[in-house]
Amino acid sequence: MNQLLQQVKSVPGVSGILVLDKNNSTTYQLLPASFSVEVIKKLAVRLKEIASTWAELEQTEIKFESGYAKLVHTTSSVAFLLAKPEIYFPDLNLVLKSVLPQIEKKISRANPFRDVEPEQLYAVSKVNVDLLVATINLVAGKYRDLLGAYQATQNLRKSKDKILNIFPYLTNFYVDNQARVSFLKSRQEIDQARIQEAFSNWIYSFKAYCDHAAPAMQDADIKELTAELKAELAKQGFYHWYEALTVS
Repeated sequence: MNQLLQQVKSVPGVSGILVLDKNNSTTYQLLPASFSVEVIKKLAVRLKEIASTWAELEQTEIKFESGYAKLVHTTSSVAFLLAKPEIYFPDLNLVLKSVLPQIEKKISRANPFRDVEPEQLYAVSKVNVDLLVATINLVAGKYRDLLGAYQATQNLRKSKDKILNIFPYLTNFYVDNQARVSFLKSRQEIDQARIQEAFSNWIYSFKAYCDHAAPAMQDADIKELTAELKAELAKQGFYHWYEALTVS
C-alpha cells in the first residue's frame, strides 16, 4: 500500500495523502509530521461521516490560503489529499486514475468477508479461534527451534503488545515461557468478525521481529510455515488477510 501512496505523493505539489478503508476504518497515510495520531483519528472519523452522505465516485477540491485539499470517494475507500498552491491537478488526476483502482483492489483483498452472507460468516467464525491458535503456535514453534524459547516468547509478547490497542480482545490469549499461545475463554469478548485480521497482524509482526535475528527465514512464505494447516486456513480465508499485509 505504501508504494501506491508514494506514487501519489511523488506528484509535484502533493504534500500528503490518507486513504480510509470504509469497511473497517483502517487508515493508510503518508502525511506531514505535524499530523499526530490523534489528528489522524479525528480526520478518519470525519471522512467516514462525509462518505456516508456522498455518492460513490464523487470528489471535490477545497482551496485554502496555504494550498488545497482533495477528497475522492470510491466504492471501498475515501482518499484525502493535501496539495500546495502550485499543484497541477491534471497531472494529479492522471495518477489517481491509475492508483485508486489498485488501492481498491488491495482493500478488497483485506476484506475477504465483506460480501459473505452472515450465516456463512458465522459458520466460518465458529472454527476461527482454535485454528488460529494452532496456526500461531505452528509458526512460533519453527522460530523457537531456531532462536530458542526465550527470544521467541519475547517476540510473541512484543508483537502482541504492539497491536493490542487495535485488537484489545487479544488479551484473551496468553503467551507462556515456551512461546506457546493459549486461549483464556473467560476474559474479554472476542470480535469474531475481525479475529482473523488480528491474528494475521500478530503473526506478521512476530515474523518480522524474528527475521531480524534469523535472516535466512525472511523469505519464508506463510503458506510454507503453515503447510500442516494450509487447507483449513485457505478454506476460511486466512491467507487473504495475511497477504494483504505483505503487499501493504
